[in-house]
Amino acid sequence: LSYTRDLQWKCFTPAMMTISGWASLGKQPWVHGGNYTIANRLSLERKMRLRAYLYSYCREASLHGSPVARGMVLEFPEDPVCRSSRTQYQFMSGEWLLVAPVLAGPLKRDSIYLPAGRWYDWYDGTAFEGPVWLNNFSAPLSKVPVFVRAGAIVPEYPLMQYDGQKPLDTLIIHAWPHGESTFELYEDDGYSKAYRQGAFQTMQISASGPEDGYAEPVTICAGQPQGGTFEGQMITRQYKAAVHFGYKPGKVNLLAGVQTEELPQATGLAALNSMDKGWFFDPARGGITWLKTGALTAGQWDGDLFCLELTDFSAVNTGVSAPEAAALNVFPSPASGVLTIETETGALIQRVDVRDTLGRQVRSVETAPAGMITLDLAGLTPGVYTLSVATDRGILVRKVVLE
Repeated sequence: LSYTRDLQWKCFTPAMMTISGWASLGKQPWVHGGNYTIANRLSLERKMRLRAYLYSYCREASLHGSPVARGMVLEFPEDPVCRSSRTQYQFMSGEWLLVAPVLAGPLKRDSIYLPAGRWYDWYDGTAFEGPVWLNNFSAPLSKVPVFVRAGAIVPEYPLMQYDGQKPLDTLIIHAWPHGESTFELYEDDGYSKAYRQGAFQTMQISASGPEDGYAEPVTICAGQPQGGTFEGQMITRQYKAAVHFGYKPGKVNLLAGVQTEELPQATGLAALNSMDKGWFFDPARGGITWLKTGALTAGQWDGDLFCLELTDFSAVNTGVSAPEAAALNVFPSPASGVLTIETETGALIQRVDVRDTLGRQVRSVETAPAGMITLDLAGLTPGVYTLSVATDRGILVRKVVLE
C-alpha cells in the first residue's frame, strides 16, 4: 500500500523513483498485482502525460531557483495557514496543482487546506471555494487528492510507455479559465546540454474567461514558438484543448493567421477523434469542451499561432457539482429575505456564494464554521438563485426562490 501511495504523489514531482528505497522486497510496480498494479500504472502514465508541464517548471527552477514541488507558503505567502506547519503534508506542483498525499491507512484524507480562490477536484471537476478545510475526503486506492487552481493551464503530451516512444506531434492543453492566466511551455531535445547554446524553444499559452457566470467568451491562445532549433523539434503539430468550464458553448471559432473558421461540432468524443478539427462538449467531470485545431505549422504568419474562442454558452452545467445537495436544508422557500441554511450531515458551513440564473455572483458571505446559519438576501430582485455552500466536506448546492 505504501508503495502505491508513494507513486501517486511522486508523479507530480520532477524526479520519480519506482524502486521504493524503504522496502526490502517488492520494489517493482507490478509485483503486488491486482488493484495495486492498476493504480501504479495510472500513476506512471500520469507522469508521462505531465512531462510537458513538469519539464517547463524544471526550466523555471534552473533559471530562478523556484522548485517544481513547492511548499504552500511559496505560492500563498500572505496566508497565515500556509505559513504555519498545518499544511506540511500537502504541496503545490508548479503554481497550479495542489497535491495532498495519502501516506497510509484508511481510504480517505483529513486536514486538506485549500487557500482563498476557486479550486477543482482533478478527477471529477467538483468546485470548492477557499479558504476551506476538507476532512474525510474520499481517497480510494486509485486516487490521491489533487486540486486544480482556477485559471490553471496544464499542457500534456500524448500517453507513452517510455520517453521517445512516439513523436511529440500533438500537444494537449488543459485549461480552467478564470480571469487572465498564462503558461510558458519549454521544450528542448530532452537529453543533451545543447540548450546551453540556445537549442530550445518556448511557447506562451494564455487562457481567459469570466470569473463568475458565462456571459463573457472563453479564449485559449498559443503564441508562435520562440528560440532556436533542436533534435526532435515539432514545427507542424496538432493541437488539442480541454476547456474545463461547466457551460456548453454554442459556437467555437479557430483564429489562425488572418483566417477565422467556425469549427464543426462533433456528435461525441469518438467522432471528434476521427475528425481533423472540431469540438465536443462532454458534461462529465464538471463539463469539458474538447477541441482540435488540425495540423498547424509554426512561423507561417505573424501574431499568435492560434486562438480558440468559445461563445454563446448555455447553462448545461454550473461548474459546481453537488453530490450531497440533498444533505442541505434551506428554508423558507419561497423566501422574502432572510434564509436559514442547515446541513444534515454535520458539515460545517464556512462560506455561501449566491448566483443568479446567468451564473453571476451577486452575494458572498463568509461565516464562522457552523452547522446552521442565517443569510440575508434582502435587496435582491425576485427570482431563482443558486446557493453554493462551502463546508469543511466540500460544496453543497441548492436553488432557492425569492419572492
